[in-house]
Amino acid sequence: MQQLPYEPGPVIETRLRVYINGIERLHTSASWAIESSGGLPANLVNAGAEVRSRTGSITFAPIQAVTSHQPLPVRRNDGWPPTAGDRVVIDAEVGGKTFRRFTGYLKTPSTDLTTGIITVPITDGLGDTLERIVSLPPLVFGNSYARSHFQVMRALEECGLGVLPPVNTNAIYHNGMQGGMWDSVGEKSDAGIGYGVGVGNYGLNSADMTLRITTRARRHPILVMMGRASNDSDTLRLQMTVSGVTHTLEYSPKSKEIRLSNSSEGLKKVDSYAGASANPLICFFINRGQVGVFTSPSTYTTAVTSTDSTATPSGGQVTRAAGTAIYEVPSLDYLAKMMAEATEAPAKFASSTLEQVRLSACRGFENTKASEVINAWCESTLGFVHADEFGQVLVGTRDSLLRKNFSTSDVLSEKVFGGSFETNRDLTMRNIYIEGDTYNIQGNGSAAKVVVYQPDRATEIDKTQDNVEFISWADDVDVIGLDTDLKMIIDASDNIDNRAAYDDEIGSFTGICFSDPVVEGRMRWTGKGYEDISAWLETLGQRAVKITHRLARFTDAWKYYTVSPTAGVDEIREPLRGQPMPVLRARYRVQWTKFMRQGRTQGPVWGQDFTLKSSHFLHPDDAQRIADALSAEMSQEQISFEKLPMLWDPRKQVSDVCALRVMEKVSGLPRFTWSAEYILTGYKESWEGNVPTWEGDLSVRKVTDHLAGKTYADLTAAYATYGEIPADKSYQQLYDGLPRRIF
Repeated sequence: MQQLPYEPGPVIETRLRVYINGIERLHTSASWAIESSGGLPANLVNAGAEVRSRTGSITFAPIQAVTSHQPLPVRRNDGWPPTAGDRVVIDAEVGGKTFRRFTGYLKTPSTDLTTGIITVPITDGLGDTLERIVSLPPLVFGNSYARSHFQVMRALEECGLGVLPPVNTNAIYHNGMQGGMWDSVGEKSDAGIGYGVGVGNYGLNSADMTLRITTRARRHPILVMMGRASNDSDTLRLQMTVSGVTHTLEYSPKSKEIRLSNSSEGLKKVDSYAGASANPLICFFINRGQVGVFTSPSTYTTAVTSTDSTATPSGGQVTRAAGTAIYEVPSLDYLAKMMAEATEAPAKFASSTLEQVRLSACRGFENTKASEVINAWCESTLGFVHADEFGQVLVGTRDSLLRKNFSTSDVLSEKVFGGSFETNRDLTMRNIYIEGDTYNIQGNGSAAKVVVYQPDRATEIDKTQDNVEFISWADDVDVIGLDTDLKMIIDASDNIDNRAAYDDEIGSFTGICFSDPVVEGRMRWTGKGYEDISAWLETLGQRAVKITHRLARFTDAWKYYTVSPTAGVDEIREPLRGQPMPVLRARYRVQWTKFMRQGRTQGPVWGQDFTLKSSHFLHPDDAQRIADALSAEMSQEQISFEKLPMLWDPRKQVSDVCALRVMEKVSGLPRFTWSAEYILTGYKESWEGNVPTWEGDLSVRKVTDHLAGKTYADLTAAYATYGEIPADKSYQQLYDGLPRRIF
């Protein structure tokens, strides 16, 4: 619900303004629509649960009558005619207030050759953006906070819709903090302190944490640290230590003041942030005698410094940051482009009360469209993702809609022009089941100690060619933190002796030995000047590796095997001698197993059974809570108002909860006889000139009979207690007492 006063009076006087790349353009008509599922899986609603974009079209009048010549398709003056990719913003002015109606982009325009009238499709861009291919690795979170929507927020970040720019190879440290505090690059030195958002409110998670940064060779001259402000009250603090000097940036959301200082020279800069974002991405940099801050997404100021910028940072700290990153970049132009492309409205999440158990592991997605990652989460957790009228991406779950208070109410006779309600028995379910995957984790993350592959027998080496082996993990297994530095146990020709390290049973090893021609069964390591051996490992995505063994010099009469030695092995314990090679170890091995949970409420005998496949997104305890809530809802017949024509109200947004009240005369006096609370799951808005029409899709969550003093099918209570709806408050009583058609 847009938080602006709206008191239109008996006649609504409006003006629709259409801006293309910031310039107002005259229109003759415009329309757009969006639909969602309200968090229900696709099989339980007609609308579907996948990501839905807001789409529509605009018709522009020609700037001047086409009389002396035909319009030229390729000629463009002062940004007109429009072209695909142009930015479009649509505002409605009413009662001295401006209400945002649409934010997005133009698709391919069509121009009439005789009239010059231009018609162009529009989109909020979410669906197109989520076509980007992303890869999210399987993870074990350890002491990091993680919820089911962690991978959704990571996918959105990789599409440029998150709190930080997408991760690239210049990152020294990167942590988006949304849905979990796992580090995409680098690692923190402690679990940190996380700050969430109130239940039912869209917002950003933030944290205080200390960063551990691994020393590496620098490739680029400029060091950058950035962080996202989490709200409009808490001061953001970023600290980065380089060559013993700690640089500190503080940003106050209340005053918009930015202060940059360092422990060697004191205060260096005081600036004011000029950007429009409610959650700005704040950034400072160090560059060859300069320090600087970005005062907007596209502008920065600098000051002289004598501090070093050539070393790798030795550490960092953040306070109240909704995501933070440290980068090295080649130029200020590169950094300016990076900052300009970062969204000013990062995706926000409304937390679920049904998910109460932190996740310890998640499965991966590889070379997958971001939309498929998000759709999988929506289908698994009763989630939804869409963009609002301002282009703000919102992520939430069904219980957040069913628990929040309704924001406005309408009287049917005053606001509704026609239509009917529908009761759907086809979607009434008898039993609700949730099937998912849960994890068994081997390893503690401290080092690569878990054996994830070792053959059951040694293999004879083919001397004439490279010996290649492809290894893949089982479908129900994830390998995380694989040691890809495959080491020879001993290679005399290259002066490599890893016998002691192999005996520690940490890391990945292989060996090539020859069968002793004198003592049968004894395996000897190769000698200097006699053999030339090598081996290496290549990763093939997330689930496979390729291992190559090569024997470049050898003795023709001897046989060689991939095996650990049994002769000259005083440094190796007995159980590790004569073992088939290679042995691959990782920090974690995760075995996934199936589980099933059933909702406690049972529907009518004629209802169907429904199984929700939650994949890896839900802990079994949370799956039980969702099964209980969903069974309490879906064991009842569903009431909806489809394409209900109503009086235009610019405050209403998809996922708003509103109320519709019916007033009738009872004993000669006007009284409210019944009312319905509903979730606005979609709407279509059309304009002819400055005259709007509006129709909405309403999913009813509660009906109240004011005359009888009863409430029917109170789904808000079902999601609050995860229990059954009392039998004396059924939909059937409502249907018996009301006509099928009410308008």
